[in-house]
Amino acid sequence: MSSKTAALFPGQGSQKQNMADSLVKNHKIAMDVFCECSDILGTDVLALTRLSEKEIAQPAVTHKIIPVSSLAAWAVFKETSKADFAAGHSLGELTALAAAGACSVKDMLSLCSVRGELMQNTTSTVSGGMTAVLNSSLSDISEVCEATNGADNDKTWIANINSYNQIVIAGAKDKLDEAEKLLTEKGASCIRLKTACAFHTPHMGTAVKKLMEKAAKIKWQQPEITIVSARTGKPYENHSTIPYELSLQLVQPVLWLNTVQFLRNAHVKTVYEMTPAGTLTGLIKSIEKNISCHNI
Repeated sequence: MSSKTAALFPGQGSQKQNMADSLVKNHKIAMDVFCECSDILGTDVLALTRLSEKEIAQPAVTHKIIPVSSLAAWAVFKETSKADFAAGHSLGELTALAAAGACSVKDMLSLCSVRGELMQNTTSTVSGGMTAVLNSSLSDISEVCEATNGADNDKTWIANINSYNQIVIAGAKDKLDEAEKLLTEKGASCIRLKTACAFHTPHMGTAVKKLMEKAAKIKWQQPEITIVSARTGKPYENHSTIPYELSLQLVQPVLWLNTVQFLRNAHVKTVYEMTPAGTLTGLIKSIEKNISCHNI
């Protein structure tokens, strides 16, 4: 079977100051995308990428600059290449769907804005955090999460399974402290992430219904290329399930490892990440050494 190519769209955490400067400087089509999206959103998105590191980490900002930067990179990619598959990490899945023609860019940006606002609102009402765990196993991490759990939302959950060696847990900050202590004693390395909420956990529960209501109003159609859901690690079977999938994504873990395994088994030999940051290609290199990784 012939080898395949996949386009990857990053999510929160991939933002960097001036992240699109080189792209728009060297490719007119990238600047055109920024101008078009700025008109849609009513704000200068390129200017947002030049805010301070603290400012661009806010969900309301990341949900603008990351999708638009990725769409600009996608426009550059399409000038000379094509993809058989696409996948996005968390927020990136919305961008992947628009890139594949499942919805309009305008609708995608509107949905991203609502998602960002819901996340921002959650950070002000529910205190939580996220920790990347390295050099541990899924079973050990699951046991520690269970051992530190309290009542209701006073718990920790697995939020991202990014690779064999990187799993992110999230939850109440006091429970994260306990979990980090236990995992460190077991030989793991723990890195507290710069987030103000436990994304991809039940802490985001109040946002699910609101996002689904917004997503259900969008006119979805079958993607032009196969989109692999990072919630399930499998392709979308029908475009009618997209609102449901995108909403559940808020409270369920990102299965990036499963997504990469699917791409490998589908004979994907080359991937292009739609950002210069290299967050996703870095993870893929640690999972599957026979996949050639590139960044736009």
